[in-house]
Amino acid sequence: MVNVRYQDINRKQYSQEFNLPIKETMGLGKLTPPDTHIGRISYYLEKLNKNIENLKETKVQ
Repeated sequence: MVNVRYQDINRKQYSQEFNLPIKETMGLGKLTPPDTHIGRISYYLEKLNKNIENLKETKVQ
């Protein structure tokens, strides 16, 4: 259960509860690829590095 509290521009307060099944919240801690520009750069650089390593291994064999 998630309880959300907020207020509007007139300072009227609201509160609402949401029942979220655990299967809907699992895996939300990390997006792949990340949703930020810097995060995407890091993510794709890592993928490129892994591909280069695979190419090196393939060429040596």
